[in-house]
Amino acid sequence: MLHIIAVCQIRDGGRGQEYYLRKIAEGKTPTEARRALKRRLSNVVYRIMKRDHRTNSPKPLDTQRR
Repeated sequence: MLHIIAVCQIRDGGRGQEYYLRKIAEGKTPTEARRALKRRLSNVVYRIMKRDHRTNSPKPLDTQRR
């Protein structure tokens, strides 16, 4: 899935393409640059999943009754 997202971002422009081209300019091969973009995408997805888990996790029940 990340591969398809990376290829589409490289092809269609935007921040993904800018990142890819920056990696190419740094001397990375196209394969290395694509791998770096996929790693960046996976970090973004993971961060979003963690944020969603924090905001959607059930709150503990108050076990002590007053």
